[in-house]
Amino acid sequence: MEFDFMHHAIQEENMLRLIAVGLGFVSIVLGLFFRFIIKYALFKGVAISFFIGGIVLLSIGLNYSTVLFNHVLSVVSFISFVFGFLLVIKTKNTASQFWKGLGIGIMIQAFIVICFSITNSIREEKDLKLKSRIEIKSN
Repeated sequence: MEFDFMHHAIQEENMLRLIAVGLGFVSIVLGLFFRFIIKYALFKGVAISFFIGGIVLLSIGLNYSTVLFNHVLSVVSFISFVFGFLLVIKTKNTASQFWKGLGIGIMIQAFIVICFSITNSIREEKDLKLKSRIEIKSN
């Protein structure tokens, strides 16, 4: 029973890592597309935030993430989301479309990272409950 639990937990963690690597790769490809194919200022701002978000997602997927890392990541993502929202709201000029695009891209990337962090924390809570149930039955 304990082996099934460990195998299942490792599979879930590897699947989340694979999803993070895939989203990071897609984000970097979209950033390249927005930067070099679509040459509007709004999309150039989105491209920069997609590059940064893609690097963050790749680092999440390629590194082992701890509980503390997930909590810090969710707080930083929430702050980034608020910053991007304020950047979009405060930018009213048509001359500063780059900053509005940067804010939109930050909001998109922060939302993706927040969703990933919430999913990972739910997985960890479920693993703790299953592990405690196994320990109670084994005693």
